Amino acid sequence: GGDSPPTALLAVVYVKFVNVGYLNEWMASPRKKTAMKALEPILVQPDILQIQRDRDLPDPLSDLMVRQGNAVPKSPPKKWKVGWLTLVGLFITIKWVNLFLPYYLEKWGMTSVDKRLAVFATNVVTSFLNSYVMTPMILFVFDYWLNHSDLKKPKNTRQPWKVLDQGFESIWIKLIIVVAFYGGCLISIFMKM
Repeated sequence: GGDSPPTALLAVVYVKFVNVGYLNEWMASPRKKTAMKALEPILVQPDILQIQRDRDLPDPLSDLMVRQGNAVPKSPPKKWKVGWLTLVGLFITIKWVNLFLPYYLEKWGMTSVDKRLAVFATNVVTSFLNSYVMTPMILFVFDYWLNHSDLKKPKNTRQPWKVLDQGFESIWIKLIIVVAFYGGCLISIFMKM
């Protein structure tokens, strides 16, 4: 019949990107919109909705802030909320690690070795506990506030509130911040030597 769908095989197409930057560029590009318009007549109806859905892709910390088992929200949580909960989690984790780790460092004989090795072990344990213990615990308590409480409010478009909500947009500003942070860390290490 003229109105019946064709009986061809169903095909699934995956588009893979080298990194998140390229994916973000594709999601915002006019070429994507043109390609989706061209593909629309041959797509199954639910796929049209799926492919047109816009989703802001998060940075690494925002991506951690999705409760296990939940779907990733359409927009990542606001950066200031992620930063606040990350700092609270780090604070609690550092206090917790400082309570029990010195005992084990002494038991393992790391206190008599180079101090940098003990600091390295402390950083590894702290990072592991913050990522896999403290972040899920914080999300258990604050998930609704983090992801759902202000979906109806309009996004901030004026600075500095836009940066607090969405983060820095320019890769160059991000690069300057990273270089300043790690450069400062290296300078302080060399000054102590």
